[in-house]
Amino acid sequence: MNVLKSLLQPCYAVILAFVVLSSPSIGIV
Repeated sequence: MNVLKSLLQPCYAVILAFVVLSSPSIGIV
């Protein structure tokens, strides 16, 4: 399960970054 965690962590980071970046742009509009 360590392999799954190490693969899931970067994906989660990308999703989190996308949400954080898209939230302000939605708020501005």
